[in-house]
Amino acid sequence: MKKIKEISGNGKFYSFKGREDVKFRLNDFYLLDKKRIDKPEALKDIQMENSILILNMSIVSFEKAPVETFYLREGLELREDAGFVYKATNDGHLCCSSKIAGKIGLRKFFANTINPKVIKTGAFAFEIPRSCDDLSINVVV
Repeated sequence: MKKIKEISGNGKFYSFKGREDVKFRLNDFYLLDKKRIDKPEALKDIQMENSILILNMSIVSFEKAPVETFYLREGLELREDAGFVYKATNDGHLCCSSKIAGKIGLRKFFANTINPKVIKTGAFAFEIPRSCDDLSINVVV
C-alpha cells in the first residue's frame, strides 16, 4: 500500500495488485464538486451526502492481449489507516453518460480496453465518507 498523497504527481509507474504487467501513474487526485454533475438525480449508486474522490491516472499494459478496464476497476482499492476499504464506483451516470464523465476522463476507464504498450489517461471515481482522510492505494511495490 502507498499513500496517494505520496505517489500523486511523482511521475513513477506502479503495478496494479494482481496485474503486475499493468502499470499506472497517479497524476492527480481531488474531490469532485458535485455541482458539476449534470442530472444528479440520475445517479444510481452514489449518495449526494458522500464525497466523490477522483483519481486521474495514466495506465499502460505490458500484457500480450488488451486489458479490460472493468477488471482494473474491480481490483482497485483505497484504504484508510483504520482499515476501511473503498472500491471504485461503477455508477453508469457518473462514469459514462454524464457530461462530466467525458470532461474528467471517467468514461475512458468505464467500459473500455487498453491495448498493449499504449498509455491511456483517464480517471476512476470513489464514493467515500466526507471525513475520509489519508488514503492508501493497493499497489505492488
